[in-house]
Amino acid sequence: MASGWLPGQLSSRGRGLAAELGRRRKGAVDVVLTSDLRRAVETAELAFPDGERADPARLAAA
Repeated sequence: MASGWLPGQLSSRGRGLAAELGRRRKGAVDVVLTSDLRRAVETAELAFPDGERADPARLAAA
């Protein structure tokens, strides 16, 4: 688990590590939840590029 408080973008190394995470994961992933920090969303997008993004408004209403 990783956490952070400050907004920001991933560094080039961070983008590389996120892509590596996607290559190294084993098996299917049903759901990935992130905070609304842009770097958290970017990490998930890089690690799970084939995933479907949920509408945040729909999730908030649930």
